[in-house]
Amino acid sequence: MDIVFFSLELTRKQIDDLLHEIDTLDDEKLQEMHEEFIELCPDGAMSKEIFTKKFQSQYPKGKASSFCRYAFDIFDKDKSGKLNFTEYVMAMHIHESDDLEHNLALAFDIFDYDKSGAIDQKEILHMITATSDLLGQTMDITSAKNLARKIMDSCDKKRNKSITKEEFLDGCKSVKDYCRVLIPNFDNRDACLFDSNNDDLLALGRIKNLYRVSIVEATIHSVYSTSWRQ
Repeated sequence: MDIVFFSLELTRKQIDDLLHEIDTLDDEKLQEMHEEFIELCPDGAMSKEIFTKKFQSQYPKGKASSFCRYAFDIFDKDKSGKLNFTEYVMAMHIHESDDLEHNLALAFDIFDYDKSGAIDQKEILHMITATSDLLGQTMDITSAKNLARKIMDSCDKKRNKSITKEEFLDGCKSVKDYCRVLIPNFDNRDACLFDSNNDDLLALGRIKNLYRVSIVEATIHSVYSTSWRQ
């Protein structure tokens, strides 16, 4: 068995790297997290059991055990079977992004537990049940299976009973009801991007189109202004 050594000292590079990755952190908060981490794990290595208890504290109304069972391998970047401090911090802040596609891609990676690059209806079902349990909004199995089937039908354009990450993103990112059950941090900030009548990203599309028009108009104005001065 390989012996893995974990550094107990928090280096300046670790601090800078984590602050770069996580906007909501500062030096003081990071130092507090490090002290707590060392108190929980004097050897600098956090087990899945300890991590699950800590992750549970972020979702006091739910049950984190099922979600963490699937997610731990995503957090354990060096595949040591334990989390070092950097991995722990990244894991505890993994649901802070407001990037819709990033969050859906993360859900895909977590529940693609055989790492085949594709998921089937069973894996989508696990995604739904584990996430709803995490949020304390447990869904009955019949409803969960029906939703998993609906998501698969929306994404599986080739009808081969398996979908890639790209197909998953394309099929889910414009449907609010899917995002709500697949993304733990989906909230009103994300929902405001969706049109209330048909649950797609029309609102975001209009913003992007306005932005494109503005860029074009500014470019045309610049060209004409330059020509006039000449």
